[in-house]
Amino acid sequence: MADEARDGHVEQLAVCVRYVTANGTVKEHFIELSDITSFNAKSITDAIEHVLTLRAVPEADDLFETLGNVYSFFSVSVLNHQAFCDTQAQLGLENRELVQLCKTRWGCQLNSVKAVLENLTALLGCLEKVATPIAVGLLSKVSWFSSVYMLVMFKSLLSATEGLHKYLQKESVDLAQATLYKDAVLKTLTLMRSNEETAEQLYKETKIICESNNISETLSGPRRKQRADG
Repeated sequence: MADEARDGHVEQLAVCVRYVTANGTVKEHFIELSDITSFNAKSITDAIEHVLTLRAVPEADDLFETLGNVYSFFSVSVLNHQAFCDTQAQLGLENRELVQLCKTRWGCQLNSVKAVLENLTALLGCLEKVATPIAVGLLSKVSWFSSVYMLVMFKSLLSATEGLHKYLQKESVDLAQATLYKDAVLKTLTLMRSNEETAEQLYKETKIICESNNISETLSGPRRKQRADG
């Protein structure tokens, strides 16, 4: 729910959510009071989207912002894109493009995460070679053990919800089937959250990726260790 308000000369939008709990209780929670430039449809829509964009977990918000910046860095500049393709070729890797993020389609976020993981070696190598201030900044964001762990974690989580997202995007959806599908996905996510083996598997996968890309696991010290030959 979004309600417009005016405080003196400042126009604001109060955004709340109303939901039903598992026991049938209706609840309402206030999320944020956002300043807007005007009360037209675009300003209100932009404000609502801004409030609802993956901001509950700052680390997740930062990660997806970084993915968007990485895509822009290699897609906007022809030179950067060519450098990326050349790095893939030099490493003997298949030419794979990065995927642009889309705020309204979770499937795009999964594809973006997968693309970065698949291209991680080429991405790190290319960012090191380009070495512009922007490239250095992106390298410092991507080459953390924790960043790789979040990529692996989101690949797992988004893969679990991908089928439901695709089903809900169909032109015709059966409500009963959608409810069953949703319940199955929630059960899967709950099991993943409480299962220690899942956490251990995510850690092992992250460690393998980081070791192959020479990324230090320690929180202190260099994020990306220098190779012996470099």
